[in-house]
Amino acid sequence: MLNCLEYFLTDEKRSQMFMFNLIFSASAVGFFVYIMIQNNLKESYLYIQRIEERRQSEKAVKEALDEKNILISELHHRVKNNLAIISGLFSLKINDDLHEDAKNVLLESRNRVRSMALIHNRLYKSDNMTNVNFEEYAKELISEISASYPAVANSVKIDTDIKNVSININSAIPCGLILNELLTNAYKHAFRDKTNGHINVSFINDNNAIVMRVEDNGVGLPEDYKQKQSLGVTVIESLSEQLDGSFNFSNNNGTCFELRFKYN
Repeated sequence: MLNCLEYFLTDEKRSQMFMFNLIFSASAVGFFVYIMIQNNLKESYLYIQRIEERRQSEKAVKEALDEKNILISELHHRVKNNLAIISGLFSLKINDDLHEDAKNVLLESRNRVRSMALIHNRLYKSDNMTNVNFEEYAKELISEISASYPAVANSVKIDTDIKNVSININSAIPCGLILNELLTNAYKHAFRDKTNGHINVSFINDNNAIVMRVEDNGVGLPEDYKQKQSLGVTVIESLSEQLDGSFNFSNNNGTCFELRFKYN
């Protein structure tokens, strides 16, 4: 029995068993590595496929967004052109043969139309199709209104304090129209018998509330201005309601107007 065991445990048999185990182990490890590589290749392929699908999806979204922006830009351009045509028609009707009251009505109507056209023009030229930089818009609007009253414009100084506030078109149009009404009223009535007029316009964001103030050093409002129900005051009241805001007039060495509305 001992001789039989010694026979099986010879160096040659041990070597053969070692080689067999080594080959088997290497084959098993190789097969395992092969399976791992195949799985990794499959996962890599699926990952690359998902990236490509996402890239194609993002490309389609970007193209759709670019197309939408182009359409919105074109819409603003057409609205601006249509408003410019209406403004031009008002200008054609303003001539020396008209009664002064009729000229004033046409002039004020033209300025209201222009105040809206300026906003659509700014949106058309801007990369941002929804928000308006009110500082730039207000300065352009002030220039337009001043040009409409050349007889008094040179004797009236306008200062602005607008802290680079951007608001959306739904708020910008009512604010622009209100500012138009206030400046028009100041040019027409505030500086009678005065050689030096001063108007200050401020527009700030105060804790998510927009505050617009327009002050002048003119003659002030008559005590019964609310009872007169002028078109300008009616327009301002209606536009303030549109903004869900509140406003008030006061006399303080001239007229002071303040509008406040929430803006998020």
